[in-house]
Amino acid sequence: MSDIAAAPSNETPRRGIRWGWIAGGFAFLLALIALSLLFAPPAFFFTSILQKKVFDQTGRELTVASSRYVLRETVTVELSGVELGRPGSAPGTSPLSARKITAQVPLRSLLSGTPQILSLDLDAPVLNLVREPSGAGNWQAAPTAAAPSGGTPEAAQIAFPIPPAIIRNGTLIYKDEGSATELRLDAIDATLAADPKYGGAAAKGRLTYNNEPLTFDLTVADAAAAAAGKMTALTLAIDSRILTARLAGEAALGESPMLAGEIDATSPSARELAVWLGVGDSIPPTLGALTLKSTTTPGTSTTRATGSLVLRDAPITYDLTLASLREAIAGQPSAVKGALAGQGLAADLDGTIHLATENRYQGALSAKTDSIGALATRLGITNAAIKALGPGTLKSTVDARPSTVTLTGAEFDADGRTGSYTGTIALNGSRPRVSGDLTLSRLDLDALLGRTPAPPSAALESAPADDGFETTYDVLSAELDAIENPPPPAATLEAAPAVTGWSTSPIDLKGLRSVDLDLALALGSVKFGQLPLGKSRLKTKLDNGDLAATIDDIVIGQGTGSGQIALKARGTAHDAAIGLKLLNVDAEPITTELSGKPLLKGASTVDIATRATGRSMAELVSTLDGTARIDMKSGKLRGWDLGAMVAELWNYKGWGYTPSRNTPVDRLTANYTIKAGTVRSTPDLTMKGPTAGLRSTGNVIVPRRLIDQTVDVESLFFNIVIKGDWTKKLWIGPAFLAGLQQAPGAALEAAAASPPPGQLPRALPADLAARIERILADKTAAARLTPAQKVFLEQLKSGSGSGS
Repeated sequence: MSDIAAAPSNETPRRGIRWGWIAGGFAFLLALIALSLLFAPPAFFFTSILQKKVFDQTGRELTVASSRYVLRETVTVELSGVELGRPGSAPGTSPLSARKITAQVPLRSLLSGTPQILSLDLDAPVLNLVREPSGAGNWQAAPTAAAPSGGTPEAAQIAFPIPPAIIRNGTLIYKDEGSATELRLDAIDATLAADPKYGGAAAKGRLTYNNEPLTFDLTVADAAAAAAGKMTALTLAIDSRILTARLAGEAALGESPMLAGEIDATSPSARELAVWLGVGDSIPPTLGALTLKSTTTPGTSTTRATGSLVLRDAPITYDLTLASLREAIAGQPSAVKGALAGQGLAADLDGTIHLATENRYQGALSAKTDSIGALATRLGITNAAIKALGPGTLKSTVDARPSTVTLTGAEFDADGRTGSYTGTIALNGSRPRVSGDLTLSRLDLDALLGRTPAPPSAALESAPADDGFETTYDVLSAELDAIENPPPPAATLEAAPAVTGWSTSPIDLKGLRSVDLDLALALGSVKFGQLPLGKSRLKTKLDNGDLAATIDDIVIGQGTGSGQIALKARGTAHDAAIGLKLLNVDAEPITTELSGKPLLKGASTVDIATRATGRSMAELVSTLDGTARIDMKSGKLRGWDLGAMVAELWNYKGWGYTPSRNTPVDRLTANYTIKAGTVRSTPDLTMKGPTAGLRSTGNVIVPRRLIDQTVDVESLFFNIVIKGDWTKKLWIGPAFLAGLQQAPGAALEAAAASPPPGQLPRALPADLAARIERILADKTAAARLTPAQKVFLEQLKSGSGSGS
């Protein structure tokens, strides 16, 4: 057989309500009232005799404020202000009180010696049933010889026929002091009837439970047998705003309530129903409508339950078979097997369930979904990468309770990403909290962060030169243009707009606040742009949008890395901090990721510590602060051949970045400080190699995407200048007439020293020679030159060098 028991509230951890005690006590008190009235003499002055009769039969004091008797063919007995004491006048709660009790007794039955009560009317009765920790109830009578062998005192009293009764505005209170359980029913308006010959009983009416009114209609084939714990036919209908239920079958109350038959129940809100029943803390707040159909075959203990419930507006159907509901309610494990199905989701269960003080499932779980993204959306997860995930599967051992779900040895496939997980998912907070150990075959950070990485660079030999000037003479021609036709004064770098080109759209990090994490992660590979990230081990903590990640170890090509990442997304602005240490890492993919070009190639040590604050990329790059250091050995400078620059100074073609050109590097070191988005060399970038060396100083102004670098190359009498917006055509070339501004402008002070004769061209192209002569002859143009610059132009015009 199966059990039916009210679920205990949070204040009742030890034992649940025993409905047999309630039913037995209620029936005993009704029988007691009827019995007392039958033996009461029909005269108002015999009230004291009535009280004596009650005391003689029950050992209880009966207090009556006033009484009235009307003698006709039917005798009407009215007792007002009625209260029934405890046996022997013992202190404690009175089991019964009523404003008024009215009974109809045929006079003929009194005269014949076989008195019979036609009806009983109870006005504002209060049945206050208290069971003490010892198990004794305040409604119980002392055992008598009339009690059947092995029976209970209340069973003997219940055998007395109960007359038809009407209850008006009644109250039923049941308190189990041993388990701190309390049940209260108010505003009871009901009619009760019993068959004195066959023991059948019926009750119909309405009442209020936990401030919710409901109507009920109950019929029992043998009330005395049911109260004594014996199976008997029963039907019950309940209608309320929160719950509609129909029960039909066989039932027994007693110490262990049982039911065999069918239950059909519906509720518009499983969560609201659970709160109404006092078990709301064990039900997720996202549960909606509930339907239930439960069948228990008489003579067996197996129960099958089918129906549906709504989770976040998505219906889920279930079909579960329980080996023994009685064992589950009693706190013993009971085998359960079945299936759940919803929109794109199916799961199979095979384990045990407990339904005592804590609902719990332990056993195997296998699940699959057509779309992880659709499921995540219904659970409130807004991250675009997760919402884009396709099918998934899960197999695990589960220990599921209302507030937590623990998975052990879980294996999953999330849209081709395989992995395993052992840990706990807590559901009792404002957000799900996931903790434990997670292994994942690959992680796409680009997708998770909503980042669109640049496509891989084209093949080196096919990529054209993209910046600077094609030949040395083109650089000289541009300088002469600036002398002959100086442009109007341009705004300095500092006066230019603070931010150029970066997105001002707010970065949406709400997805970080949809779940909390405390995970140890082992990743097979990580995708972040073009960085060759491999196996990784890290620890992550995410608390209401604040992320703290410690990278214990990450493979980057042939090198490794470690560090910390912190991201706070709760305040008015996001705060991000990164600290990384990379060892023996190839600089090529890093420089490619940062600049879009593979500027360096070679094993490097990189230390980075940066912090930024803002809600958009524009704000973040404007507040970027920190330090960076690069140390590279035995590598290459990509895009330029410094040795060829020196050897082929006037015939060198390719002052711009040319992917096929390289300069071998023996050692490269660079130190930078970053303040308000400006990356400053401190003191410089120094490179030494077998063919050439250089020293570079200057700034990179990240908010405006500007580069302002001066490169001093060994064996050249002039510097190389790199200036401009790196998203457009940069000025990259020699600074013959000293450093130039963002665009070629008026010539500035020339270098103090004259160039060595060997670094002057043997002869200038005719058009350049003519232009230099014209400028020197033009007083206005010549006035823009310093004496040193005039000397340099005179040397170029006369071709005083040995040539190159």
